[in-house]
Amino acid sequence: MNLSKCPQILKLAFFMTFIFSINSCGMLSTNQAFPNFDGFWKSEGHSFYLAISDNIIQRYQYNAVSCFNAPAGYLPSVSLITKGQINQWASIKLLNPETMLIKRPQDPISLKLKRIKAIPSSCHTEPVNTNLMRIEIIWHTVAENYSYLAERNIDWQSLHKSYREKALELDLKILPDEEQARLESFQLLHTLLSELGDDHSFLMAPNIGKISFTGAVVNNETLQLFENSHVRRDYTNMVSPLSETNVKSIANNKIVLAQPDENTLYINILQLGNFSKKDTYGPKSTLALKKALDVISLMSQQADNIIIDLRFNSGGAIPYANQIASLFSQQTSVTTFLQTKLNSAEENGYTNLKAASYISAHPQSVTNKKTYVLTSNYTASAAEYLTLNLKEVGAIQVGEATRGVFSPVMVRSLPGGWYFSLSNQRMETAKGLTLEGQGVKPDIERAVNLEQSIQNKKDEIIQEIINQMSI
Repeated sequence: MNLSKCPQILKLAFFMTFIFSINSCGMLSTNQAFPNFDGFWKSEGHSFYLAISDNIIQRYQYNAVSCFNAPAGYLPSVSLITKGQINQWASIKLLNPETMLIKRPQDPISLKLKRIKAIPSSCHTEPVNTNLMRIEIIWHTVAENYSYLAERNIDWQSLHKSYREKALELDLKILPDEEQARLESFQLLHTLLSELGDDHSFLMAPNIGKISFTGAVVNNETLQLFENSHVRRDYTNMVSPLSETNVKSIANNKIVLAQPDENTLYINILQLGNFSKKDTYGPKSTLALKKALDVISLMSQQADNIIIDLRFNSGGAIPYANQIASLFSQQTSVTTFLQTKLNSAEENGYTNLKAASYISAHPQSVTNKKTYVLTSNYTASAAEYLTLNLKEVGAIQVGEATRGVFSPVMVRSLPGGWYFSLSNQRMETAKGLTLEGQGVKPDIERAVNLEQSIQNKKDEIIQEIINQMSI
């Protein structure tokens, strides 16, 4: 039974908003009081060039078989610098005349770029729109930029020949119409990306209204339940009887608050982003989260116990995970580091480790509370960083191990206006552990059974914690 399949058009709309959110900003006049960024630049990792002239940016993604002005990726194909920002959204600054830094609001670390004399002349040629070229771009991008081939025991090299042959066969195949040709092409590319088994990998084809994910959730009906809007609604309704006061939804309904008793505050954080209807990770969402944390701080004053529920949370922005965890801290410490894979066709290895998740003392910190963080096998990405941060300040993790999806997403364009993504960064904890594919293990292991909880109208895990706290 698959209750969670949302209409493809809804998922497609969300990802189009995510990928092109920076395109919606208006074009303002340039301000010459700011540094002159004009010239050619090459990213450290991420495999793209920037050509900047009169504060207008053109971005070219590249690998061993192609280089072109790609519509979607780290930045859109064309952007504008104004007042130290790209599209009024991402920060940009010069460290020195030869080094530039860019930081998007959802990123925990800045991207370094080095000045170069020129971009290759081949970057001005559009790749042909064939199945073979699409397969080649995906295969080479994974080979050059994917971080976890060895850890996942994937013999990527052995797949090259067979998928080339399948692509050639499809290019020569006579199909009844263009729609059928696109659907068969989509299936072929989806199958190749599925070889990674990566929950941060997706394939999107706007012209046929399709998006597919290729990781664990796709073939796991239990995990798919967490994405079902009806299950989420029923679960929220089920929490209501636990509360002595009305359940409160704040931050664009991404945070739900309840008080099971006068000594306990329950906080369900459903997503680490979209805290405002006006943006996903921009200033409106950041402000909305700040206000939500003020509400949580106020409600926590009378509570001795706090339950933070991340079982429905599949991620968002790591900086928001840092911001939330800091509310519960009076100390400052780094919990994880990230490094980006260098393009292996040019140089083996990774960039230097940079702090990704951390906690810092909050002026209205909520401390000296018995704190529990609830997780499930669905909990992923930025929510896993939040779990690590909360455990750092003493929270007890209850439930299931998280999904083990720590790398931020690298989005790449394909000929014909299609897009795909992969994991191009490696996370390491402050203790030197790599948790990709393993997840964060709970201190108290309990199975999460949504269907049973909703059927019985009782969350056994929450009830167990409340009973334990009352002893």
